[in-house]
Amino acid sequence: MLFRSNLTIQNNIFYHDVATSNAQASIAGATGTVFTANIDYNVYFFGSASRSNTFIYSTFTNLLTWQRLQFKDFRSAVTNPLFHSVATDDFHLQSQAGRFDTNLQTFVMDTNTSWAIDRGNPFLSFTNETMENGGRINIGAYGNTYYASRGVTNQIVQARTADAFLPISEFENPYPLTWYMLNVPFDFTVSVQYSGDGGNEWTTLQSGVPAYQEYIIWTNSPTYNSFNARWRIVGEGGSNTNYWDINDGQIRTFFGVHRISAISTLPGNSSRIIWRGAWDENYQIQYATNFIRTNREYVWINLGDVTNLTVGGDIPYIDLQASNDVRRVYRVLWLGTNGVPYQ
Repeated sequence: MLFRSNLTIQNNIFYHDVATSNAQASIAGATGTVFTANIDYNVYFFGSASRSNTFIYSTFTNLLTWQRLQFKDFRSAVTNPLFHSVATDDFHLQSQAGRFDTNLQTFVMDTNTSWAIDRGNPFLSFTNETMENGGRINIGAYGNTYYASRGVTNQIVQARTADAFLPISEFENPYPLTWYMLNVPFDFTVSVQYSGDGGNEWTTLQSGVPAYQEYIIWTNSPTYNSFNARWRIVGEGGSNTNYWDINDGQIRTFFGVHRISAISTLPGNSSRIIWRGAWDENYQIQYATNFIRTNREYVWINLGDVTNLTVGGDIPYIDLQASNDVRRVYRVLWLGTNGVPYQ
């Protein structure tokens, strides 16, 4: 699609399903124009087309990379839009609730439902869609028309990001957390929360977020290091707390390296150790006297009990007994509560 500046590109389905050596781009135009345009609520499908020469725009082949670097398309998806029949140019969306059949001139039921149904901009009109229209415009050519495929009347709150296992590296920062709302009130806000222990304890990432904003940009950090994390959205205020959802997949993220990063001497010759760990993991701090060796190995002794972290990041430990032995060396063993142990 080629477009001029100051335009919004939304509610489109970009369909690539031809294997070719020629480059295929969903969006084309001058870089300055595209990068300043409002682009969202779209479906991209690459089918049998080669991903090496099929692009969202320019060299962007990955939606997440496009979202993170350009801050666009957070409510979009890469998925099969499930047209009824591309071969016969019938681009009506398949729907279990009803799809317009051009031959029968009536609505028929399918066995599948397109992701694009009721996924368009929630602030656009959908009144021309027939009942039941799902309360939200469809993405695609037939959105807000009589021929739009039908949706559902259910109230839906869905945490989209990490619906399956999701490893997040420190090079993927910041990271978008996206959700989906349907048939719920427009006039309430949500709190976006994070749990590093699989959902037992929660910390708030952002509050007061409009429900239909449907995304936040999460700035990750060592504080959120976890091998068993979840995130959720929760409505704020009164009965709005009934609108909530937790993502389905396990999130794993670890910034930096599990190691001792600093050792300093405090007044009285006690030692302060700084080490990096992850939420809800068990660690054992040990010391050895560096001139005592057995078969050329340190003799390690536990310092205190096993430590279970309630938050990730850089953790301090004060060794009050270090004054008795100023030649101590230290290590922190990760006991592998939720991951693979190493030291």
